[in-house]
Amino acid sequence: MSATLVHTFALYGSRVVWAKCRDEFKYSQSQAYTIVVDPGIPDLSQISVDVADTVIFIADARKYSVGVEDYNGTIAALYFDVDDGAYSASYNVSSLGSDAVDTSFGYTFAIDNSGSHTVRVIAVDNDGMRDTTDKTINVRLGAPVVDSIVPDTVWVNDNNVFTVFWHDTNGTQADSFVMDSDFDGALDLGNSTGSFSHSFDTSEAGSHSSRAKVKDGDGVWSGEKVLPVHVRLGRPVVSGATSGDSIQWVEGSGSDRDTMFYVWSGSYTQTTMKVDTADSNGMCSWFYWDFDDNGSVNSTTTTTTTANGFSENTAYRLRVWCKDDDSLVSPALACIVYPDGPPPTPTSLAAGGSGSDVTIAWSGKDVKDGDGTLYQLLVRKGTTPPVDSDSLLVFRAGNTFGSGSAYGKDYEYTFTPNDGNGE
Repeated sequence: MSATLVHTFALYGSRVVWAKCRDEFKYSQSQAYTIVVDPGIPDLSQISVDVADTVIFIADARKYSVGVEDYNGTIAALYFDVDDGAYSASYNVSSLGSDAVDTSFGYTFAIDNSGSHTVRVIAVDNDGMRDTTDKTINVRLGAPVVDSIVPDTVWVNDNNVFTVFWHDTNGTQADSFVMDSDFDGALDLGNSTGSFSHSFDTSEAGSHSSRAKVKDGDGVWSGEKVLPVHVRLGRPVVSGATSGDSIQWVEGSGSDRDTMFYVWSGSYTQTTMKVDTADSNGMCSWFYWDFDDNGSVNSTTTTTTTANGFSENTAYRLRVWCKDDDSLVSPALACIVYPDGPPPTPTSLAAGGSGSDVTIAWSGKDVKDGDGTLYQLLVRKGTTPPVDSDSLLVFRAGNTFGSGSAYGKDYEYTFTPNDGNGE
């Protein structure tokens, strides 16, 4: 024999049910039954985000997901909340029944909502029972960063186009720039390209700086950054030039100037002089020649050469400088110009003998060639005109004979006459 009792518990927890029965005469003893009433609360999983927690930025549409299940009924509604405010979204999932569901919510934080936030999801079942799960997230502003300006080294008088380079941690689209386009410390130019033009005159060589800020596609501005730029003067330089065998240079030592040797080709012949130039940002346009180093300009040319008549074997002090296409003047090249004519005739020949040997000594060497001067010595027997027994000896000073200091001369040479008698 059995009986059925239908009852709905309003409270959950442990409950005791008493039961007894009565026949036609009397009641039986009471029997106690302990039962546990489950609250039937929906079960929510932890909230997950579609990106890592470290890359949640303002203005990015992110998706927040939860899993939800109700063991004794159905889910009536899900609510999405940020920072314990009004429920900003709800999703009625009652049609899903009691099966577990994976439900997602989209949310975008505004530009002024960076920082720490609490995301909350609330599930309500058909019995009015609810479950809550929270997640704390850090929403980053994602401000862009100004990196550099290119070029950062320029020349005077050049029309330079400067470009600001930047990067953004959560995007690649620049909305606008503001820049200091005249290098006076104030942000005076705004555009969407990040570029501007500026030229420096010759008085502005040295260190300068621009400033710039950039706004990204989310509407977030970077900080203002100082961008150094160095302006180079680009002054030209004049140096000595060679021209085959006709122009040769010999470096000076100490306070002595370098010497520019020319092959002298005749009395007061116009000799061509030549220099080299270097200009890092242009070229020399005018050359100024001072032939006697007295501060006055004797010749002005547009090329690296000029001509002037000089006397042979005479040293002249030359000074030459140039002006480039930026009107910058080079330092002057100061040197010695020496028209190299034939070497002087040997002078003050001296002779002496000891036994069968004869020593001769003389002075006279070429200014340019010095000890490299080539000499010829004709040794003749007796006083008659040259005969087959004459010897023509060729010497190069400092190589095949020694110093003639004993005679007060430059060089000396000792030899034995052919007949062995000193004749």
